[in-house]
Amino acid sequence: MLNEFKNQAKENLESIIVLTDFTLCCNKEEVFVHMNCSNTSPSFEQVEETYEMLEKQIYELIKPVASLKFANGVDNLQSKEVTANDSVIYCFTSLGKKVSELSNLYFGQGDYLAGMMADLMSDFLLFQMDGIVLEALKKECSKRKKGILKRLEAPIDVPMEAQKIILSVVSNPLIEHCLVTDGYMYSPVKSSGYIFLLTDDETVFKGKHNCKTCSASNNCAFCKKSEDER
Repeated sequence: MLNEFKNQAKENLESIIVLTDFTLCCNKEEVFVHMNCSNTSPSFEQVEETYEMLEKQIYELIKPVASLKFANGVDNLQSKEVTANDSVIYCFTSLGKKVSELSNLYFGQGDYLAGMMADLMSDFLLFQMDGIVLEALKKECSKRKKGILKRLEAPIDVPMEAQKIILSVVSNPLIEHCLVTDGYMYSPVKSSGYIFLLTDDETVFKGKHNCKTCSASNNCAFCKKSEDER
């Protein structure tokens, strides 16, 4: 579902685009690979039971939403990558509060297997959302005869303060529960934000996440450094 909201508190040339129609599905085989568990592992049955339990819970808890806005850059980002003269897309995605709290719930109960797996499965779905959002952006860019020159993510391309700016720009009733901490991290934690730098060249679409430059790539289960972009 695509919704549009006007944020009257800011100078807006366009409405905020909100996507809520996501069909997300965990890949059991990939999750087990990342858990280093095969059908010959001694713990296979326990891991499989935990996966089946969590899969049902996670699908009930997720409330995926993506908020997008075509706008101008801002000077107070203090980044050489984007200025107020640039055309950009601000993007924020989230799986919602309840699923973000699930892993901590299990860790608090001492069930570390369920905690780790819930965290991994939620990350998998958040990454999956990213691909769906990019497909929607292709259509939106085509309408405006624009392309995407680069994807900017904190803290590599833009400072962490960008997290707060992104959420502020795309603010709407469906994400009013989302916050930015004093350390510029998102709450709920299963959320992400980034900026796309636009170009007048419609044939360019470099919107994918680049694992080669990602600061979390060394500890990321989904890292694909062998590719230029994910």
